[in-house]
This record gives sequence, structure tokens and C-alpha cells, in this order.
Amino acid sequence: MSASALIPAGCVQVHSNEDFAMREYLGLPRSVYVLCIGSLINRAGSFVLIFLTVYVSEKLGFGQAFAALCMGAFGLGSIFGSLTGGQLADQFGRKVVMASALLGGAALVALLAIGDSRPFILGVMLAYGLVAEMFRPACMAMLSDVTEPSQRPAAFGLLYISINLGFAMGPPIGGFLAAQSYSLLFWGDAVTMAIFGAIVLLGLSESRGLLEKNTEQPPRDVPVAEAARHILTDRPFILFCVATFLVNVLFMQCMVTLPMHIKGAGYSMTELGWLMSVNGVMIVICQLPLTHALERFNPMANITIGGVLIVIGFGAYCLPAAVPLLVIATVFWTVGEMMQAPFKQTVVTNLAPLELRARYMGAFGMCFSVALTLGAPLGGYMLAEFGTRALWGGGACLAAVGVGLYCVAYRAVSARSAAAVAADDVDGGREEPSAAVAGDVNPYREPARTAAPE
Repeated sequence: MSASALIPAGCVQVHSNEDFAMREYLGLPRSVYVLCIGSLINRAGSFVLIFLTVYVSEKLGFGQAFAALCMGAFGLGSIFGSLTGGQLADQFGRKVVMASALLGGAALVALLAIGDSRPFILGVMLAYGLVAEMFRPACMAMLSDVTEPSQRPAAFGLLYISINLGFAMGPPIGGFLAAQSYSLLFWGDAVTMAIFGAIVLLGLSESRGLLEKNTEQPPRDVPVAEAARHILTDRPFILFCVATFLVNVLFMQCMVTLPMHIKGAGYSMTELGWLMSVNGVMIVICQLPLTHALERFNPMANITIGGVLIVIGFGAYCLPAAVPLLVIATVFWTVGEMMQAPFKQTVVTNLAPLELRARYMGAFGMCFSVALTLGAPLGGYMLAEFGTRALWGGGACLAAVGVGLYCVAYRAVSARSAAAVAADDVDGGREEPSAAVAGDVNPYREPARTAAPE
């Protein structure tokens, strides 16, 4: 494939100098920064999903299979939460859904500190997945609402950095707290989640109204059945989702079986926390420059190559669990993750009709939820019954099929994305979305960037 094939018309922005690489992040709407700050605080305290499998399997003595089943229950709840959040965000607005998800999720996490029976933990994790996952489609839709197409990779990339800066801080703190008391772990998670909910309530304006202000024909309310039919018959989008799901079955093992794999190799909880933080530290340091460097390429090329690196990285865990090899494997899949993260939601935004934006985000979010629901118990079973080589080798093969489907969907998704960006660029009469939200005027904003010639 030639280099020019990676850069379809309408998908490229020209940058004049290195200073602009930073100014594009300084010129984002205020709402993006509010979401990034809140996500940083929340993720720094998101200990449950990292340490739950170790807590359930070792502290409570319920075994690896049941620990993975708990993560599967979370994933099952997330499936319905993603769909529900998308529907409610399109119907009632992004802000109310995000705040409800965060505050409700905080209350559910706190319950883990007071109960330790098998049915109780399964029930709480199921409910937690349902409530907390409503946040994702509403948040992604708001970021899309308040940004222009040329700003979205930077906005999603900055949000991802914020999340992973919190992730880099969280495991060492969580490892220390877990060594003292798991109750501290759960209460800390609940407090940071509630703080983010308060930030959403007090620091954000509703963005759904921008869709009506910035189009000649305001988006209509689409019934649930009609929306579902439209999504299910969108072949490029469905192919993209299936490919993402298969890759994520492997990727989700970083939260499920990877901690058990590292702990089973003889490392302490503190050492586990530091090893798990490698991913977050890399993203904090490298995501901004990498996103800037990759913006000139076709998003589908970035996503596909990133998938290849994820396959290689997780497949490398088949090797002996020495610290250097664990770090190198993590570096590979982290680079793949960074190549994909800023561009997947950008692609979904370009594929989605305006009136279905949050619901497309919700449907896409199911790729992660279903992958966790099925991948968590499957990964736990593979690890317990067949060992690490079967787990990582089999998972790598499955994800490789997903990479193949990215290649199948490549041309159609690229064409749709380029057409969507071009249509938005020629719509010169509409108001800037970022300026329409109170307080979202930014003095660093650059003039609209032009697309490179074919």
C-alpha cells in the first residue's frame, strides 16, 4: 500500500510548525478540558477494575474463575449501560446522563466495601457496569458536539491522556491501599467518582442543543426501533465494530487475567501496581506527540497497524514472565493502543448521522462491553485450565482475525470518513460548535486548517 493511500482527501490537516502541535491542544473548547480534568481525578481512583480479580480470587479465596466471572458480570451490565446511555443522551442530553452515571456508580462501588458474599459481589458488579457505562456514550457525544472535525483527534487524544495519567497514578496508590485494606480501595474509588460527578454538574453546559443551532435542518428525534434498524444495516460501521470487538477480547485481558498472570508469577501487590503503571506512564508521555504525528494519515491505517501491535504485545506474554519481557510486551501493546485510541471515536463520529451520534457511540461502546463480558470468563477459564501460553496465544489469534476485518472495512470506512469531513468543511455558514457553549471561547483557537491535496 502506497503512502498516499493512507491519506485520503479530507482526512488531513496541514500544520505549519512544531509550535502549532501544542497550540492545537491549547485551542480546544473549555468543555474538553473540564472532561479531561474530571477524568484524571476519577481514573486516579479507579482501583476496582484493576484489583478486583486479585481481591476476589486471593483475599476472599473464591478462585480465578469466579474472579473473571465478576468482571464478566461488569461487562454484561456495561452492554446495557452503553445502549441505555446512548439512547438517553440523544433523548435528554449529555450532561444529565454523565452526572447520573458517575454519582450512581460511586454509590455502587462503595457497596463493595461492606459486602463480600459471592451473590452480592456479582450483583454489585452487574449493576455497576450498567450504571457506570452510561457515561461513555454521553461523554464521547459531548466531545464530538463541541469540537470541529479537525479538532477531534486532539480532543479524544487529550482525554485519553488524562484517563491514562490517572491510570499511571492509580495502580501504585491502589497497590499501597490494598496492602493496608481493600475497604480503603473501594471508598477511594467511590469518592473520586463522586467528585467527577460534581464537576460535570457544576462545570459543564449541555451540548446537545448545538446540533440544532449548527444545522439548517435540526436533527429530529428518531424512535428506538428506527435507530436500531439504521445502525444494524450500516455495513461499514458493523464491520468496524466486529473488528474492534475481536481485538478487544484480547485487550481487555489487561484488566482481567494480566494482573492474575503477573501475581501468579510471584510478584507482590506493590510490584504488580508498578508493572501495571507502565502502560499509563507511556500514554502520558507519548500520546500527544504520537497523535500529532499520526493525524496526517488515514485513521483506519492507524487503527489497523495499532491492532497488529496489540496482537504482538499480548502474544509476547507467552514468554517467561521476567520483568524485562513483561515491560517489552506492555510497550508493544501500549503503542498499539495509542495508535488506535484518538481515532476510533473520530471514525464513529464521522460514520454517525447527527441525530444518532450518541447512539452510535453507545453501539460502538458495546464492542468493549461485550468483549469484557465474554472475554473475562473465557480468559479466566483459559488461564486456570490451560495456562498462560494457551491464553495469550489463543487471544492473539482471535485478535488477528479482527485486524483482518479492519482491512476488509478499510476502504468503505475511509471513504465515509473523508466524505463526512469534507461535507463539514464546506458548510461554512454554520456557527462554530465550540463557541456556542457558554464559556467555550478559547483565545488560542487557530483558523480552520485546510486539507492537503489528493
